[in-house]
Amino acid sequence: STYSEGSTNALASFLAWQKGLFGDKLKVEELANLVAQKPFNYNLRIQYIEVLIAQRNYQEALKNINEVYRNLQATQIQRPEFELLYVEVYAALGDKQTYRSMKDKLLINGGDPGKLDLHNNLKLVSILIDNGDITQARSFFKKLKRRYIYIKPITL
Repeated sequence: STYSEGSTNALASFLAWQKGLFGDKLKVEELANLVAQKPFNYNLRIQYIEVLIAQRNYQEALKNINEVYRNLQATQIQRPEFELLYVEVYAALGDKQTYRSMKDKLLINGGDPGKLDLHNNLKLVSILIDNGDITQARSFFKKLKRRYIYIKPITL
């Protein structure tokens, strides 16, 4: 594979991901095909799962998260982004028990803002708020503010 092939694939996956997030149903299939070609490209898998979630295809998202998570556990690779995707899917499905257990796993000892990037940390805060976990959201957000000093104060 040449450099231009790789960058063309990266561009195709990025465009499919962005359009899929905004509801383009055809892009789900395109991402599924790209994932089938590169099943261990975790960033691509995250994009695919995010599109499935955005289009409310929670069962397919869950199937994909389970697949990846099994591989990660077998290799003992830490990718907390997939735990966050679990939290997001179980919250959307209304499965409070599994949502709580995955959320608690992600937020062990009050959560570590260094586990996820800023975007995913803010997504986690948003999910916590949406699910009534205001105290946890406030506490975790305070940790984020200490880590990312450029976050402007907001009231939760």
